[in-house]
Amino acid sequence: MLVGAFRTYPVATAIATTGVIVAAMYLLRALQRVIYNKLDKHPVDRDLSPAVPAPHGARGPAPDRHRETGPAAGGDPMILDLTTTAGLLLGLLPEIILTAWAMILLGVVAWRHRTRTDLRIAGWITLAALASTALAVWWLWWNRAGIEGLTPMIAVDDFRFTADWLFLGAAALTVLLSFAYLEREELLVPEYYVLLVFATLGMMVMAGGGDLIVIFLGLELMSVSVYVLAGIDRRNARAAE
Repeated sequence: MLVGAFRTYPVATAIATTGVIVAAMYLLRALQRVIYNKLDKHPVDRDLSPAVPAPHGARGPAPDRHRETGPAAGGDPMILDLTTTAGLLLGLLPEIILTAWAMILLGVVAWRHRTRTDLRIAGWITLAALASTALAVWWLWWNRAGIEGLTPMIAVDDFRFTADWLFLGAAALTVLLSFAYLEREELLVPEYYVLLVFATLGMMVMAGGGDLIVIFLGLELMSVSVYVLAGIDRRNARAAE
């Protein structure tokens, strides 16, 4: 099947194969982090001086690595307690913002879904959703957000932030390319952008998963949306296949 696809659509098949390989590498990295990652040392321990004085005679507490590194080294890091409602909401802030935008987009699409203008309105709302979500990810990264206590079901680290930026950037590029494509193919289906937002949300949930259950939920959300996107052009035999 893959050989036949290379003969018919060599460029598209090469891009798709590369994407599958990159996704497989990401999934292996995520599974390795979930299964083999050691529990982080509790933040309180960093503020305690050692019981036995150091050989060089220093008596002060050990330096806090969070205070010495990071983009905002002049301030304290944002430590989130995910056992509280406020900490959990902050930890899931990008996903919550994108979900809220998805609900707004669903309402707009249900109201206006007949003309090319309606299609473009849905596209611009999608771009606004992706931009505001990327801003939320940047805010967490700039404040060096982290978690305290045992490793929870979601992760708040640089790996998640980087992956979120990649997903949001790829989704924004897809929206920009889709403006002309949907009009050229006469696909007046603004639901396309709703599915794109939910697929991106699933990817972000996967990136932030610290537990196999969360990764599975993100994978299902992404895969269902992508399945519908693959067959959204019902006039095309390849899409129906």
